[in-house]
Amino acid sequence: MATYSSRAFSFEAFVGQVKCLRAAMLTPAGRGRLRQAGLGSETLLARVDTVQRIGQAMTAAERADPAMLTVADRERVARGSGTSVVEVDDLLARYRRATEDPDA
Repeated sequence: MATYSSRAFSFEAFVGQVKCLRAAMLTPAGRGRLRQAGLGSETLLARVDTVQRIGQAMTAAERADPAMLTVADRERVARGSGTSVVEVDDLLARYRRATEDPDA
């Protein structure tokens, strides 16, 4: 069985996938799929934009190892991205869940 590691799916890749998702959502086909699923594209676009802003507010070292972020770093990222510390923490928690080993 395949093993998973956080290095196989970096935070940089996570933010990159969100950026690709945003581009797909802006196409007519993407909007149609969202409507079929009963999802509002404006809400999802806002969430995607928030992820991108948080990623851009982090330094390259922080994106390489988000676990190194201290409370002060998370506050700085929140200020730099126009979000709250709670939103930064939520994004980091989602990333951690995405990179956890499902067999652990």
